[in-house]
Amino acid sequence: MFKNVKKEEITIPAQMSYLMQIRDFIEHIGKKYRYHDRVVNSFKLVVDEACTNIIRHGYRDIKNGEITLKAIVRRLSLTIVIVDHGRMYDPRQANTPDLAKYVNIGKKGGLGILMMRKLMDDLQYSVTENGNEFRLTKYRENSHEPKFLQVWHALNLKMKYTIFASLIFVLLSMLVFLPLYSNLENSMRNDALEVGAAANVSLADNALDDLLNDNTTKLFEKAYALRTAHPDIIEEVFITDSLGQIQAWANTAKVYQFKHYQMPKDAQFTDSLGRVMVYSYAQSDSVHLYDLSTKIVLGETKAIGQVHMWITQEKIQKRVDARRLRYLLALVIILIIGFAALFYLVHKILAPFHNLADWVRQVVRGKVDQDEIDIDASDEIGEIAQAFNEMTSKFRKAQVNLMEQQKL
Repeated sequence: MFKNVKKEEITIPAQMSYLMQIRDFIEHIGKKYRYHDRVVNSFKLVVDEACTNIIRHGYRDIKNGEITLKAIVRRLSLTIVIVDHGRMYDPRQANTPDLAKYVNIGKKGGLGILMMRKLMDDLQYSVTENGNEFRLTKYRENSHEPKFLQVWHALNLKMKYTIFASLIFVLLSMLVFLPLYSNLENSMRNDALEVGAAANVSLADNALDDLLNDNTTKLFEKAYALRTAHPDIIEEVFITDSLGQIQAWANTAKVYQFKHYQMPKDAQFTDSLGRVMVYSYAQSDSVHLYDLSTKIVLGETKAIGQVHMWITQEKIQKRVDARRLRYLLALVIILIIGFAALFYLVHKILAPFHNLADWVRQVVRGKVDQDEIDIDASDEIGEIAQAFNEMTSKFRKAQVNLMEQQKL
């Protein structure tokens, strides 16, 4: 992917007294963009040498000349472009000096091009409409970026887009999933209490006649039926008279264990669901329960008994854990399917770019003709291909013109 480069420039008069400004400019670039001191010092030596040659030779007999320095900062390299309007001279064409001969004859000077070639990684010279341009490039020895950014930049475009899209997909999934997951316990507890309350009211209404007629067998049957109808919610159901004497248990094993029931003093009133009063207390160190109490009412106001239903926090928690596990499995499946779909989508989107790049490389190498591909310029990729096609066509025409000129 194209990355933005940072550019800075300075223009000075072509005079030796202004070379210090150039050195300061390079020092500023090095510190600002965190280039190693070796890179900065190399540029100082080479640029100083190149500018000195421009002042002494390029602008010889030319007054009011100027030198422009452009710093092109990339992630892994630094390029300094020296622009002047003096006499053209390509330093790269200079012969590499024989150091042994220089030592023997005691010659001084003339070693500038050797220093440039040794200190720089790339040298380019061209004459443009802007003037004579001498480009000096040196690559970073080590990236100044954090390790994770180095790894990120080393990935290809397909992996970057897949990771980026996957992170967005995960974030959106979490925004939906986390509220459901975190509120699940409260939601399921309220659902359990509402289901228990409705069943409790129904039993209280159906137990009225049996309690008046002392039909304990029917009371036992109805309490047992209610408990077995909701075994995942209800721990116990029992019926008392107005004095708290237990008339029936859902669990017949408890008939002779408890004769009388009284709400514990530490019981806390939690909520009221219509006629049902909900209390909460710890029955033991390991058992915390909700007691749903509904009055059995004769006429309008006379209470002749109560229906008590116990719902333990442990049973609610088991249901919560099971539901959370299902949610997690569903999330994993959704993420796997989503990741696969995103990878496929990114692959399909980038595939035309890979094909285009392969075609351009083949055309440049002369292995295929530019007319061997049908370009549909109705979309963005087609526009890029068309631009490459036009550029290749112009390049070939320029080659033909050059060959014709050489024949003349």
